[in-house]
Amino acid sequence: MIKNSKKFIFFLTALVMFFSIIGTSAAQAIESNTPPEEITQPKNLTSLSDKELLNLDIDDLIKDKKLVSYIENENTNPTTEEVKKAEKLIEDLSESDILIDDETLAYIDTINPDIDQEILDQMDQDIDDEQLTYEVEGQFAGLAARVILSQVKSLLKKFGIKALKPSFHLVVRMVQRNISPGDVLDAIRKGKKYYDPKYKSTVYYYKGVAVAKKGNTLTTTYRSKKPKARWK
Repeated sequence: MIKNSKKFIFFLTALVMFFSIIGTSAAQAIESNTPPEEITQPKNLTSLSDKELLNLDIDDLIKDKKLVSYIENENTNPTTEEVKKAEKLIEDLSESDILIDDETLAYIDTINPDIDQEILDQMDQDIDDEQLTYEVEGQFAGLAARVILSQVKSLLKKFGIKALKPSFHLVVRMVQRNISPGDVLDAIRKGKKYYDPKYKSTVYYYKGVAVAKKGNTLTTTYRSKKPKARWK
């Protein structure tokens, strides 16, 4: 799990994610009276194709070859100690270890057919209305977004859940709602699987943490004291 000091750093560096890219553009558009349809959207700042970005492999994301080799040595039936070891190793990633910038990570969400941004935004608004959460604001994206996404993707691959893809939106909500990569992994590996008919998504639920999935993409996560009555 992320240590308390790291949670604090992640919170400071990530009170942002969406507005660091889209929110800034929107503010600039308002000041200049630019029509909403001309607001700049995230772009692919890499040489990778859309197809390659949608199927991003761990060696395209992390520079440390030793760590990549460790992650690619999959373990589909780990002990608690092995999971903790993996979390610790991946926790120590630095910003310079991550090969993909945060704008490109946000861009991937815009081309992902599993993500309907309007529905996802409504879902998160409903969640925020139900519980106290931090406002997503500021200009501190980057390190937290890239490191946390890399951690989640690495843990999923290491422990044989490589078909699932963490979205940029997911890591935004992880920071906002104080949910660690280990929490997400536990929900998927150990949690009960439900179907949420309201948002037509799968939900993994474990010890107060819910992780939503649409298609093969992990879209968002939040805390809930118990499974919601509408879940099936």
